[in-house]
Amino acid sequence: YPNPKLKPGEHEYHAGCQVLAGLVRQSGATATVHRDGWPADPAALGGATAVVLFVEGGDKNLVAEGDRLRQLEKRSDAGCGLVFLHSAID
Repeated sequence: YPNPKLKPGEHEYHAGCQVLAGLVRQSGATATVHRDGWPADPAALGGATAVVLFVEGGDKNLVAEGDRLRQLEKRSDAGCGLVFLHSAID
């Protein structure tokens, strides 16, 4: 639930991603978490069957930079699932 005491930048994105990745691993699947931004290596998304974005929205949205949207479109066109959490859908 929303916490009115949280200020911008105080969300636990990495911790939340680690919890989700742990649950995915419990199901027998592989999960990789990329911390503090978009993966430096474009090939990091290459074999993904699902990509989860748990990021800020608006002008802080990581997808808005460079060719990242195109990278996600290519994965989606290949059948990769895309999940947008928090404000990632902005």
